[in-house]
Amino acid sequence: MKKFSIKTCPLILLLILAITGTLSCQVQDNQPFTVILLPDTQNYSEKYPDTYLAQTRWVAEHIEEENTRFVIHLGDMVQNSEIEGEWEIAHRAHLVFDEAEPPIPYSVVPGNHDVVHRGEITTWETDLYEKYFGPQRFAGREWYGGGMDGLNSSNYCFFEGGGARFMVLSLNFAPGEEIIEWADSVIEKHRETPIILVTHAHLNMRGRMNHPMPYGLDGYAGDRLWENFIRRHENINLVFCGHVTGANRVESVNDHGKTVNEILFDYQGEENGGNGWLVKMRFIPGEDRIDFTTYSPVLDRTWDSPANTFSLEYDFPGR
Repeated sequence: MKKFSIKTCPLILLLILAITGTLSCQVQDNQPFTVILLPDTQNYSEKYPDTYLAQTRWVAEHIEEENTRFVIHLGDMVQNSEIEGEWEIAHRAHLVFDEAEPPIPYSVVPGNHDVVHRGEITTWETDLYEKYFGPQRFAGREWYGGGMDGLNSSNYCFFEGGGARFMVLSLNFAPGEEIIEWADSVIEKHRETPIILVTHAHLNMRGRMNHPMPYGLDGYAGDRLWENFIRRHENINLVFCGHVTGANRVESVNDHGKTVNEILFDYQGEENGGNGWLVKMRFIPGEDRIDFTTYSPVLDRTWDSPANTFSLEYDFPGR
């Protein structure tokens, strides 16, 4: 009679361990997966609508190949917030995600070009942003968590990959005290969830922004956002922004001894309004690594430079 061994029957061993409870958690999912970043598309909405569509169509056409779990827009969807035709172009581009089968999960956040500045004492209004990308657009999507005050200018969403559940927390341009308090309350309810924080303006090519915000805004960005918000939260481990042309990264340690990578991607200053550059963030759970690749579906090439294509160590939850 042939004897079974661990060497010849690893699946039987795993089954026994699972049944007896020896395995303390589910078998980890080591399958690589991708999250796409869409930096400032403002020039495409104003002058190059085919480029915007080329980006979203490429994502949809390669969804299985890339194993894409989520798409994050970094703000400045349009150039002129009060020109509805530009919002129509952004709407059509993202409709590609909405009409996919199944729909492709994504988040958006306003940049300074997406909001209307009114009054001597600055107020931001997001009339057309909310009309086209308000919470009604995401109603019924299981990955949509909600927005502040029933709007979508600050919002949170979820996606799963590598056996873990992630949150994408997006904060309006130059978030004020009320938004920070709201974000604190969201995080308090999801203390065990790794968070990707998105806000349009945070870094420049020298590091964190530390100059006063424009228009007399008393908002949080750069050093002020780090000191008063990001560093306090143990589960914020990645921060993304646009706003300033270029690519840059700041690596810091928060109050809990955890590494936080704050990363800028913005290509609006390149030829043809940005040449369609997007960023593929490839999670490799089995190796505790994220590979970043800047790619243009318009040019069909990768931007091979240390700032635009690189790898980071990343501790996956529960491993």
